Amino acid sequence: MAISSSRSPRISLSSTSLKNAAKTLSNTKCASSTKSPSQALGLSWQQAAMGGALSGAAALAGTTLTVASFLSGKQGRSVRASLLEGLMWRSKVVFESTTSAEAILPHAVGLSNKLFVLPKPLSRALDPARRRFFKDVRITETERCGIPVFEFEPKNVPSSDKRHPVLYLHGGAYIHRPTSYHVSFVVDMVGLTGRKFYMPIYPLAPEHGASECIDCVMSLYQELHHEYDQPIDLMGDSAGGGMCAIVAQQCRNQDLPGPSKVVMLSPWLDVSMTLPEIQTLEGDDPMIDLNAGIVAGDSWSGDRDVRDPLVSPLFGQWNDLPPMTILVGTHETLLADTRALARRTDAECYVVRGAHTDSPEIKPLPSPGECAHLIGDGPREDSENVRADVTIYEYPLMNHIFPVLPIPEAMQARDLIAHIFAAK
Repeated sequence: MAISSSRSPRISLSSTSLKNAAKTLSNTKCASSTKSPSQALGLSWQQAAMGGALSGAAALAGTTLTVASFLSGKQGRSVRASLLEGLMWRSKVVFESTTSAEAILPHAVGLSNKLFVLPKPLSRALDPARRRFFKDVRITETERCGIPVFEFEPKNVPSSDKRHPVLYLHGGAYIHRPTSYHVSFVVDMVGLTGRKFYMPIYPLAPEHGASECIDCVMSLYQELHHEYDQPIDLMGDSAGGGMCAIVAQQCRNQDLPGPSKVVMLSPWLDVSMTLPEIQTLEGDDPMIDLNAGIVAGDSWSGDRDVRDPLVSPLFGQWNDLPPMTILVGTHETLLADTRALARRTDAECYVVRGAHTDSPEIKPLPSPGECAHLIGDGPREDSENVRADVTIYEYPLMNHIFPVLPIPEAMQARDLIAHIFAAK
């Protein structure tokens, strides 16, 4: 499967010791107690991920080093991805219990009622060939269904264009707002697809539970569908990816016009976080702390059970839904959710290798036997009656929501997503 891309296959960083830095950082797994507990669910990497940390690593020496293909090939991923993972490990906060993890909730109290200013997109985080997208995208803030909604519109597409708009639901464990990385990602996707994107600032836990939040997002979805009089595509990352699945299931349950396509990045499908693989996978995840995730999921569930399909869509019905695509990495806790979905349905599974190179390999895994390493060691459930149109792309060594991050592999993933949206 060939996906065209305009990105550069190499990265130039200013450091003569980048090779050693990458090796050291990628092998470092340590918990920092100097970070605020409110950063535990993936926020701790945001300041360090690109702005100062990578530039600091790149400035270890003054000589420009072009990362050779043998180095990235040896690691199975780009040097930038290795560096970023190491930086995330250094800033990860680990809670010893769910009781201590409850420290993340006070930070979220009142957040939904505070004025939100959209972060500036990080143009330096993207492939240089795509910086023009930032000039070609118009961003405006509106209010719909009682919440702020940011509209990302391509300037060079005529108003008569009939391409489906995309409702993008950001991640953040249902207790955090979108970041500069989300904004950069959406801007890039607008430039790649020529579509208009809507990103709502939906209500957050602990003050607003799943029922209230889903009602709000469903109202927005229906308003957009009525306005455009055509199907709306859904896309989301992490918690937002799980919410995309919930919206699709609710549209089917309520006999409403459903989305035409759904794309989910590392979706959070089971907020109970009790799947057997979770414990093992957390050891490779530099972003998500298990106890903090349990606390956030319980807060989001409100008065509903954490396994209620309106809270955890993994336990809902997956038949009679629109085509769904999932992109997920192997160095992330929520891989367990995608593997569980693969066991419950007849999902098509692919592995993407060499995403940081000129010639990424997308290998199909057509049979349950070949798919065993992808869906995990658990028993494959009887999917004979669950004919779900689900396609899973697994990226070895990639972290949680990696398509949103400023790494070469994200460029290939975004090209793939644009290809999916463009397909009939």
